[in-house]
Amino acid sequence: MTSQDLGTDTESMLNAKFIHPYEPRSTSHVGLWQENGWSFNIYSIHHQTRRAASPEIIECAKSLTRDRLLRGAPHPASHQLGFIILHQALGSDYILLCWWIDTNMICQHLFAAKPREARYHDFSVSAAAICVFEFEVIAIERRLWIEHVLSSGGSVAAYIHAPRSGDSPLEVVVDLDANTRK
Repeated sequence: MTSQDLGTDTESMLNAKFIHPYEPRSTSHVGLWQENGWSFNIYSIHHQTRRAASPEIIECAKSLTRDRLLRGAPHPASHQLGFIILHQALGSDYILLCWWIDTNMICQHLFAAKPREARYHDFSVSAAAICVFEFEVIAIERRLWIEHVLSSGGSVAAYIHAPRSGDSPLEVVVDLDANTRK
C-alpha cells in the first residue's frame, strides 16, 4: 500500500486546504505491554467520529511490533523500551511504533491502514511522520524519559511504570499485562 492508496500523497499534503479546524482528540493510555525483554506503553487516539482502538487493533500493533523489533537482530544502542500510538484518524488508521536508542533519541516506524480494515502496511511518506495529535503522547513520553531516566540516574523501572497522565487529558484504561511487571 502506498501513501496514494490512502489519499495522502505528498503533493496533496503540501497543498492541503485546512477545512477541519483543530479539535482535541480523545487520547488514553491503554496499558503496559512487555514481551521478550521489551516494554511498551500503548496509547489510543481517535477522532470524535471514530472509536478508540479495538482489541483487534491492539493485537495487530503487537504483531507488527513483534515482526519489526522483537524477532529481529537486536537494535544497536536500544534500551528495549518504547511506546506505541494507535491513532484512528478521520481518513486513515495509524500505528506508530517508537523506541528509545542511545541516550535521548527515538526511532519510529509508521504503519497505516484504511479505516476499520486493520490491514496495516508500511507508510513511507517522508513528508509526514507525526501529526499534532500524536505529539501529545510524544511530549508525555519525553517528559517521563527526562524525569526518570536522564535526570534521576537512569531508573528504567520508574520510567516504565510511571503514571501516564499528569498534564494531559489522558486516562488509564487497562493494564495490558499486570502479571509481567517486575
